[in-house]
Amino acid sequence: MHQPLLLPCPPPHRFVREGKVELDQYNTPAFAAEAIVRQRFGDLGADDRVIDFGTGATGVFLRAIPEGVPAIGVEIDPESAALAAANTGRPVICGDFRTVELPFQPTVILGNPPFTRAIVDEALRRASLILPDNGRCGFLLPSTYICFASSLDKWRDHFSVQQDAVPKNLFPRIRDPLSFYLFTKEKVRHYYGFLLFDECSEVSSLKPKVRLALMQGGGKRGAWAHVVDTTMRSLGGRATLEDLYEAIQAKKPRGISTWKATVRRWVQDLGYRNVGPGEWAIPEAA
Repeated sequence: MHQPLLLPCPPPHRFVREGKVELDQYNTPAFAAEAIVRQRFGDLGADDRVIDFGTGATGVFLRAIPEGVPAIGVEIDPESAALAAANTGRPVICGDFRTVELPFQPTVILGNPPFTRAIVDEALRRASLILPDNGRCGFLLPSTYICFASSLDKWRDHFSVQQDAVPKNLFPRIRDPLSFYLFTKEKVRHYYGFLLFDECSEVSSLKPKVRLALMQGGGKRGAWAHVVDTTMRSLGGRATLEDLYEAIQAKKPRGISTWKATVRRWVQDLGYRNVGPGEWAIPEAA
């Protein structure tokens, strides 16, 4: 059996005792850790290198990793690190995952980290630096971690993200709904389980009067038709597409941007006339 790998460690300020939250963390049931590994990391092989962030005393995620897959735990509390090593037969580093020296480059980082946004943010920033292309990071967290479009926007430059709802009664007495977030370091990024996040990010990048019009709607043909028509008329009834874009947008959105294609479609559907290269006019101004 492996002996615990104990490094100099800051004194723990709050950690889990008998399933009660103390570092904003809950003990993951063994069956849940096993199901997550089986369903979201079922392709793990001998070429992978796995780190369990926030191992805890029970080490359920480490125990769920197949025996032939190299894996270690990282746990900030010395007592829990020693117990996890004894319970799992795996090496456990005592230290802070955000800064501790690691013995290998991981291909997978997973676990149930403290439910503290700053800690998770810093852990994901480190993961974005140390994971190879197509490396994965999977965390069990409150669904509030990514509940605003801006929450997703800050990871768009680093990861594809998948969100899966998790039963709230997995942890007794927890206040917030739960999700399992899978972050994948990919060059072409995708987002699963985030309905309307791109749209909200896009609308937030537009000028206030445009946002208001899109919120309230107007006219029989819909909100965007109303925005395009009123913007064109505010420009004197004649404008280039670039003029329209500039009058509508305040800043570049972080998400997928489709609104310019929507503007181009409505320029044609509203019957504007092409009066020059890239220039359009309402019929009475043509």
